[in-house]
Amino acid sequence: MADNNDERRFSEAEFALILRRAVEFDAEPVRTHPAPAPPRLPPEGLTLSEIQEIAAEVGITPARIAEALESIEGSEWSSAARLFGGPANLKAERRLEGQADQKELASYLEIVREEMKTEGESHEVLGGVEWKWDDKLVQATVRISPDGDASKVVVSVERGPASFLSHYLPIMSGLGAAGLTIGILEPGAASVMAGIIAGGAAAGYGLARAIWVGSTVRWQKRIRRITSRIAGRSAKSREEPRLTPGDEPFED
Repeated sequence: MADNNDERRFSEAEFALILRRAVEFDAEPVRTHPAPAPPRLPPEGLTLSEIQEIAAEVGITPARIAEALESIEGSEWSSAARLFGGPANLKAERRLEGQADQKELASYLEIVREEMKTEGESHEVLGGVEWKWDDKLVQATVRISPDGDASKVVVSVERGPASFLSHYLPIMSGLGAAGLTIGILEPGAASVMAGIIAGGAAAGYGLARAIWVGSTVRWQKRIRRITSRIAGRSAKSREEPRLTPGDEPFED
C-alpha cells in the first residue's frame, strides 16, 4: 500500500470498490448497526481515514478497510498480464487475530483441502504450517505462520507451465488452420496469405486469452474463498471461550 494513502483522495467509484472488498473479507458481515445513508462525497474525494470512519458506522474496522485497499492495489496487473488475460502467479494474504494453536491450524488445513479439492502435502514450518500441491502445470502453496502476536495466511499460486500451454496450443492451432486454408485456396498474392495467417493467429490468441481469463477468475475466487473462510474460522475461535487447565466443566 502506498505510504501517502492517508493524504490520497479516493473517488466515489474507488470508495465503493474498497467497501465492497472489505465486506467480502468479512465471513459474517456485521448487522447490529444500521447501514448509513450513502455519503455525499466532496468533489476532491475522501481520504483513507475518512473512508475508515464511514465504514466504522456499519461495523467494518479500519484494519479491514486498509486490508481491502492493499488487496485492490496488489491485484493490479502488469501490461503483459493484461495482454494475455491475467498474471501467471497469483497471491493473497490475510492477517489473523491471535496466534493459531495446533487445533486451529488443523481446522484451517481442512478448509484448504476442501477448497482445493485435493489432499496435498502439509508440514510444520516456523511455528505454523505449510500446505503444497503440484500437478506439474500449477503449483499452489498455503502458509499459515505466526506474525508477532497474530498470525498470517499467505496463499500463492504459480501457473507458469499452464500459462504457456494455454496460450501456445490455441495460437498454434490458429496458425495451423491458417496454413491449411492457404493450402486449400492457394492464394497467389502474398498480402492475401499474410491476411489469412494474421487472421488465424488472431483467432488463436482470442481463444487463448478467453481460456486464460476464465482460469484466472476461477483461481482468484478460490484464493479469496480460502483466505476469507480461514479468517472467519479464526474470528469465530477468538469469540469462543477457551478453557485453561483447572477450568474444565464440572460434571456431577
